[in-house]
Amino acid sequence: MSGGLRSLESAREALKAGAARVVVGTQIWKDEANLDSFVKALGDQLVVALDVKDSRLAVRGWVAYARSPLIKRLNDVNTPTWLVCT
Repeated sequence: MSGGLRSLESAREALKAGAARVVVGTQIWKDEANLDSFVKALGDQLVVALDVKDSRLAVRGWVAYARSPLIKRLNDVNTPTWLVCT
């Protein structure tokens, strides 16, 4: 399931409803702690969406950009799955 998951709780609800995995994008990048929380809570059921525009990480429906060092953190916290959209 992807799109509209704005909290860890909504991601958990989607999984409980039968989704095999959840795709989360913007919410992951709003706060550095969010990535850690989502990975710890959801493990391999989490897919982190990376929307790339002009070689930068786009967020909020492609209208803003996240700080690039956050991408490196995906490796640091052992994010299991990434989905890159260009």
